[in-house]
Amino acid sequence: MARGDPLQPLLQGDPLKPNDVDLAALTNGIGHAFAHPELAAEALTHRSALDRQAELKAAFPHGNERLEFLGDRVLSLAMADLLLRRFPNEREGGLARRHAALVRAETLAAIAEAIGLGAIIRLGDSERAQKTGVKANILADALEALLGAIFLDAGFAAARKVNGQERILVNCAGIGSAMKTASRAKDTGAIKHFPLDIFNLTIQINLVGTFRCVAKSAAGMLTLEPGEGGERGAIVMTASVAAEDGQVGQAAYSASKGGVVGMTLPIARDLANEGIRINTILPGTFETPLMLAASEKVREGLAASVPFPKRLGNPEEYASLALEMIRNPYFNGEDVRLDGAIRMGLR
Repeated sequence: MARGDPLQPLLQGDPLKPNDVDLAALTNGIGHAFAHPELAAEALTHRSALDRQAELKAAFPHGNERLEFLGDRVLSLAMADLLLRRFPNEREGGLARRHAALVRAETLAAIAEAIGLGAIIRLGDSERAQKTGVKANILADALEALLGAIFLDAGFAAARKVNGQERILVNCAGIGSAMKTASRAKDTGAIKHFPLDIFNLTIQINLVGTFRCVAKSAAGMLTLEPGEGGERGAIVMTASVAAEDGQVGQAAYSASKGGVVGMTLPIARDLANEGIRINTILPGTFETPLMLAASEKVREGLAASVPFPKRLGNPEEYASLALEMIRNPYFNGEDVRLDGAIRMGLR
């Protein structure tokens, strides 16, 4: 999204809804002044508002959904780091229950109301006309979108301002792409090749984006005093079984995830003298939001292909392995499959 003057009218409020976007009030409520205020405008634009104003739809075609996706991950990481530091002797199960209570939708909605998001979020007429006020799920999503906007606006600096320099980084974000390297159209026989811009985008997000986070986080960890055993921090990266079992159409995705696996040991060696560990998880088929968007038939087929247990992986199982990588001081420079013994077929 371009930053600059073309979007400034959007920041002054939507004339078709009763409440203008008051960025000064927002700044006071959250304690962050946006260097790129259009990110705040995107975070405060619910998808229901897009049908009423062409300018809004052109600027934010997905509403605040993409920022909400990012903010959900930012929040989860921040709370996990906070709980690990606050409760150093608590087991994984107790930490998971505390984490769930902190990030539940009802809690987020209450916080969103407290900082005034309900009054300034851009909504469609039907949502704004609700007699009970703005729905709790919309408020919760808006708060997560705002967290995503703050992260993009100020990066790790903003997160550190709230939580201090992190000692833990877990990289989970990524995208998929599927198309043969070169193929023929079924209807016309026309020859086509994989779009290079999509290949590059997949590499930039999955591989370069992962390295960018690792490099910046590790540089911050170097400012910390070492803890017990000389450790300053721990990093977990996420690859995929596709790094080793790439299927038809997965050249870009497998290349990006193979790169993550390939850089695990060199990074571990780079950071060893500074007391920073790094490991990589290669998940199989998991119940992610992206997977849950697939049809039930597709999910059942994928689950049936897992030797045991015959189901999709649970997020808690990924979290359990990530926590072990973080807590075990001898876990370093490894890439570990978490896949129920699946080996992906040709297709």
